Amino acid sequence: MNEPVNKPVNIAEWLGTVFSEGFSDDAFDKSKLLQGFDDYMEREMADGRIPSKWTDTELQWDPICNALFEHYSQTQTETLAWMMLKMTSDRVHGQWRIQGNGGRRVKLDEWQNRRNWLFALKARLGVVDGWIRQNDSGASYSRFLFEGLSNPIVLLISPRAVVWEEDSVYGRMEPNLKVYQKIIEVLELPISTEWLVSMENLLKVRMFSREGQETVCNLDQVWSTLSKKQLKYWSDTNPKAVQNLLSHLQYQVHQAHCINRCLMG
Repeated sequence: MNEPVNKPVNIAEWLGTVFSEGFSDDAFDKSKLLQGFDDYMEREMADGRIPSKWTDTELQWDPICNALFEHYSQTQTETLAWMMLKMTSDRVHGQWRIQGNGGRRVKLDEWQNRRNWLFALKARLGVVDGWIRQNDSGASYSRFLFEGLSNPIVLLISPRAVVWEEDSVYGRMEPNLKVYQKIIEVLELPISTEWLVSMENLLKVRMFSREGQETVCNLDQVWSTLSKKQLKYWSDTNPKAVQNLLSHLQYQVHQAHCINRCLMG
């Protein structure tokens, strides 16, 4: 099940359709994925150039590529690739505790090792996506899948951390500053936790909520209603730049929230 052509799709609805009966680790044969992880992870962490050297023969025998393509051909779904995403994040943060996956790998704490390995996994998704297209096996892999494997929040923050509050009300409770700080750190954003909280107080919304999304989407209009005192205080701030930054931040957090909620089953 993939995205309808030229139609915006909400990731929560999309995942709900793909995993209509819920997500279960036991629903998948993970043996070839585990074989590929165990056989190649160490080398791929150490050398980010490996994917550029793959031959067609190597890819045809690659257990991860084989497992993903065979599963898609048989089911016309990308669900096994989402299982791979969960296994990948488990090796980075160790919170899923997937049987047989071995949990957190300390070497993946190092940015370059993690970057190299993730690049190799995303390259495999690209290869399998190409095979699917060439064989007319169905629609290509969804953008949500590629985005999920590239989302630092999915990979680096515990899936049990509350990063998004669907029905949050501004002022009802204090924001979790530790979670805010961690989100900013893993996304490598040029802002501080204090700035983010100040922006929440200015706009009177919880940033990581549906109301926060709506406010940021209409930031020009909201900005025009600020008092003269507020406008003077924020006179050096470009509202459009703020809108772009906050939209990116909200998108990443919401995607991670929806993915983690789905993968919890």
